[in-house]
Amino acid sequence: MMLMLDVKEVTKFFGGLCAISRLSFHIEEHEILGVIGPNGSGKTTLFNLITGVHRPDGGQVVFGGEDITGHKTYDIVARGIARTFQTTKLFGRQSTLGNVIMGLHCRTSAGVWGALARGPRTRAEEQQSRAKALELLELLSLSHVRDRQAELLSSAEQRRLMIGIALATRPRLLLLDEPTAGMSAEETAEVVELVGKIRDGGITVLLIEHNMKVAMNICDRLVAIESGEKIAEGSPEKIAGNEKVIEAYLGRD
Repeated sequence: MMLMLDVKEVTKFFGGLCAISRLSFHIEEHEILGVIGPNGSGKTTLFNLITGVHRPDGGQVVFGGEDITGHKTYDIVARGIARTFQTTKLFGRQSTLGNVIMGLHCRTSAGVWGALARGPRTRAEEQQSRAKALELLELLSLSHVRDRQAELLSSAEQRRLMIGIALATRPRLLLLDEPTAGMSAEETAEVVELVGKIRDGGITVLLIEHNMKVAMNICDRLVAIESGEKIAEGSPEKIAGNEKVIEAYLGRD
């Protein structure tokens, strides 16, 4: 198996607060790895360090054998990493289809002048983008709302659409930040199935999940963190019985 992502002793301070402390883990190609931990443990900060939102104060982030530590977000996306967010980030007045097409733009080559001139090459790219977007909407079970404004979708539909925008950038590694937050049991099951399909399609998945049941069902391995430090790593079965993990979630008796 190829090593997709290698996080090596990454550290991040915000003022005098150490948000992430010498954190190390790796994820292999086609694996689903979960990062779990209580609120405030540093999970989203970790995603921000991987995707270039923040620059680490120490350590390295290596993607596909290449050091991407501190690279700009657009460069990291171009190299094949995409992510979703805890909060909904969509083009609210655009249609569902239009949102996914927006995500495809980073892989098109027509440029500003091509878009203005609308020559054969530009029109061909537009047709290809629309076809790909429709294919993604089918995967996301959003075909029936393709013409609806994104702001009018249900919360669960908006979260699936965020995944679709990320997938439209054609990533090799997809980072999902609490993809089932606020969902019903039925909606959660749909996302769990979707993530499995994404992995089966050849994309490696790294996800933050606060719902332990979801994390146990969907992930090949788990990394548990508390206060920015790794406290456990291993199979879901191993993590479920780890005393440090139980204490981090439930507190000391």
